[in-house]
Amino acid sequence: MRKRLLFWCFLCLGVAALVGILVIPTDADRAALQAARQQWLTDSARYAGDLERWLRDSILIDSIAQAIPTDSLKHLYHAAMIASDPVPIFRAIWCERARLQARYGYTPSIWAIQAAESVSWTRAEQSAAESRLPPRMVFDEDACGDTVRRGITRVGQTSLFLQPPTRPTLPPKP
Repeated sequence: MRKRLLFWCFLCLGVAALVGILVIPTDADRAALQAARQQWLTDSARYAGDLERWLRDSILIDSIAQAIPTDSLKHLYHAAMIASDPVPIFRAIWCERARLQARYGYTPSIWAIQAAESVSWTRAEQSAAESRLPPRMVFDEDACGDTVRRGITRVGQTSLFLQPPTRPTLPPKP
């Protein structure tokens, strides 16, 4: 009995020693883990700043987009569907879009214009109206007057010209 007990004790000690060798990290492993943790802390701090900027920009652009009056644009979309000659209507649509972009900034205007289009006509109705236009029709900025040239591009630190990047993601923990 005593031999068996000694055998099992030595076996357990041997396994524990073997596991200890595999589990106990070396100084190099500890240094690598510390470097990974430090990098994660740096990335996490950057993430907090990136997220704050993204939220600020997105909220500002969305707020401006929701406040843009698009009633005249919606009326023009409806008129384009029934007009016998859609060219002047589409010229007015182009000028109204340029006016909104100049007054409220490019990105907020695009968001508001897309919302107005989605409630004004379907893709089929838009395609039907556009199919009555002459091929390769070009609209000239001069036809709209000076409204195209007087655009705003920034509100504080937020650019109204570029689409906000995608929402930042938290880096994985090491």
